[in-house]
Amino acid sequence: MAYIPGVNEEEQPQNAQGGGIVGGSGQGIGGQSTPQRGTEFATIQKYLKAGQGSGADLANKMVSSIQGKGNEAINQAQSALTGLNTQLQPTANLIQSAPIAQANVQSTFGMPALNESYSGQYYSPLKSFGGIPLPQRPAYSNDLINTLLKAQYSGPTDFFSEESAQTAGNTANKANELASLAGTEEGRMQLLKEQYGQGRSRGVNALDQALLQTSPEAKTQLQSFKPEDYFSKVKELISQGQQKVSDTQSGLSSAQAGLRNQIQSQSQALSGIKSALPSSATGLAIKQSGIGTDKDLALEAQRKLANPNYVGSKQYQEYQRLNPILQSKWTPYQQELAAKQQALAELSKY
Repeated sequence: MAYIPGVNEEEQPQNAQGGGIVGGSGQGIGGQSTPQRGTEFATIQKYLKAGQGSGADLANKMVSSIQGKGNEAINQAQSALTGLNTQLQPTANLIQSAPIAQANVQSTFGMPALNESYSGQYYSPLKSFGGIPLPQRPAYSNDLINTLLKAQYSGPTDFFSEESAQTAGNTANKANELASLAGTEEGRMQLLKEQYGQGRSRGVNALDQALLQTSPEAKTQLQSFKPEDYFSKVKELISQGQQKVSDTQSGLSSAQAGLRNQIQSQSQALSGIKSALPSSATGLAIKQSGIGTDKDLALEAQRKLANPNYVGSKQYQEYQRLNPILQSKWTPYQQELAAKQQALAELSKY
């Protein structure tokens, strides 16, 4: 045993193994080294009186040890969450780009009206899907559309099962176990062994236990400590990670569904444009000049064109002006429309 201040020299405790009261071999109250003297054991009462204040120190060490384990668990959980965010960031960026991809579908595959101002400049088969020419408007990149449609979620499906999250959870459980030990006499004995090593004698631990039990400050420290705060924080961080996984998975699915809907909508719009077109450039010229309103060369329009009295009319003159212009634009327009429909059909496969 160790030398105790305030106790007569003759009453100092002896320990053949050289164990200490608090800190292990050669250590007294507060962990201070003390000489081995005397021939008789000090009474428990004198030991407790001499050790006043040491109980609070012991309790503080216990709480600090548990707090350290709790903080370690929180740091591990935060690190796991940071690693997860880094892993999911590319997919998150892709999800955020979904509105741009949808706008690209509309701007790239939209068709201008076929009239004298149509220039055909939008048809540029510079890029392709599966070898099919893709019409391209200025500053358009099909890479974003293609990438989003083909993207597959590659992150963890269950963050709770990830090794980094499990490590944090295990550490938090350990902190919780240590805290539960502090609430019982047997548990505190175990904590003392963990704090100072398994080599300490049971008698030394019992004396320190007595200090803890008789110190109001120690009792307050051990009772007021809330280890569940650490455990709850770790659980919250891991739950945030699981929610991040779920949101990213559903976000990618929603982004892809929105893009597919935009492609389908644009494909239907092109089909409507094609069905509304006259069967020839001449029919379109007749319609736009006001000679006739039918889709094709109706009998009424043919009669007007054959009537010599109608040749001098403003409608006829407009028809004469428009017809060669639209004839020159008819084939490029049909090519652009067909190419865009083909490209949208390819995109619809994803």
